[in-house]
Amino acid sequence: MDNQNNKQNLDPEQENSINQPKKKRLNWQILLRTVGVFVCLVLAFGLLLSHWGLIINIQSANKGQISEKSMPAFNDLVPASTSTEMRKLQIIYNYLKENYYRELSDDEMIEAMYAGLLNEMDSPYTFYLDVEEYDMLQESMEGEYYGIGAQVGSRDGAYFILDIFDDSPALAAGLRNGDQILAVDGEPAENFADVSLLASKVRGEEGTKVTLTIYRSNDNEEMEVVVTRGKVTTANLKYSMLEDQIGYVRIVEFNQGVAKNFIHALDDLKEQGARTIIFDLRNNPGGYVSEVTAMLDYLLPEVDIAVAKGRSYGEEFSEAWTSDSFVGVPDDWEYTILVNENSASASELFTGCLRDVKGSTIVGKNTFGKGVGSITYELSDGSAIQITNFHYYLPKGDSINEIGIEPDMEVDLEKEYKGLTVSQLGENDTQLAAAIEHAKTLR
Repeated sequence: MDNQNNKQNLDPEQENSINQPKKKRLNWQILLRTVGVFVCLVLAFGLLLSHWGLIINIQSANKGQISEKSMPAFNDLVPASTSTEMRKLQIIYNYLKENYYRELSDDEMIEAMYAGLLNEMDSPYTFYLDVEEYDMLQESMEGEYYGIGAQVGSRDGAYFILDIFDDSPALAAGLRNGDQILAVDGEPAENFADVSLLASKVRGEEGTKVTLTIYRSNDNEEMEVVVTRGKVTTANLKYSMLEDQIGYVRIVEFNQGVAKNFIHALDDLKEQGARTIIFDLRNNPGGYVSEVTAMLDYLLPEVDIAVAKGRSYGEEFSEAWTSDSFVGVPDDWEYTILVNENSASASELFTGCLRDVKGSTIVGKNTFGKGVGSITYELSDGSAIQITNFHYYLPKGDSINEIGIEPDMEVDLEKEYKGLTVSQLGENDTQLAAAIEHAKTLR
């Protein structure tokens, strides 16, 4: 797809926080000092990426960006005035190791500390991925993996199924878009601090089963659904001619290779006589910067696609992503863009850029509102960390972070059809019907 203490010690700030990191009464400076106490146990430390969003790059700490030789010891970063806090953290470490209900190794303790450091940041897109989670993330971005074939995201402190792939185990088991995941194999969803951690629990070997406890709001019903895992191949793009001169391109995800498929689709639609295109980005969670900018480059003349502003290696940066002067489509083509509340990050960049540069009309529902991007660094042991390191700004200077993009034509699906996939909607797809009617005026 992608701990609580005992009752009397429960911190209310720790309850059921899903799309924000769990806030414990321990700030990031103290966590940093904790790592300083045990720096001798840390073999490597680097920088990382986002599962659900706009991804700049995936790099390796072994390629010279960050290495064990160039990384200063954390003790060098801690002033002498922190000795009291350091002693306190030493006490906490010892109490936890000696009194936890099961024996903890030093390796486990250290891994928990650097995962905690990342998860305590104020961005939900900064976190740690162990080896298994990182391998699964890479597989999903390559478009083929073993699992159930569903995209999952978080909203308002809960996990939901955003989209179900065609011919997938999830579809065969009767899962629907919008189902809220309450538990995976009996483990409560609130135990997973990030969507990637929940996704790793759902995936597994081909032929094995996973039990999802879900809540379906349309039926006001809680149920258990058993899904047999299988091989999932995600088609990152689908296209067709809808009516005379109206082409349709559904971009499922901006994963590896989608730009090449996009260019082929547009060239084919041009040969079939398309004069206007509907881009469908509903339930598209985002993906790679390199893919989305290559796609926009094929559509646009020389222009700033977006400007990224953030920090890298201790320095602030501002970088414009630009298209060149070559345009691969007819100059008079116009676009209508379908979005919904699950269109996020790279989808919003694609949508907002065409709105600002081409005046394209947006149909559907207000988008998710992820105006930040991340970079992923692979560490020497095969694990990785994702770090939010920039905000992006659309051609007219707007940031859509935590706001989203408001459609020009707000159109919703009928309640009874909201759980269906795009492919299942058929004649009940009121959003697509509205987009087609608008596209007819552009021919």
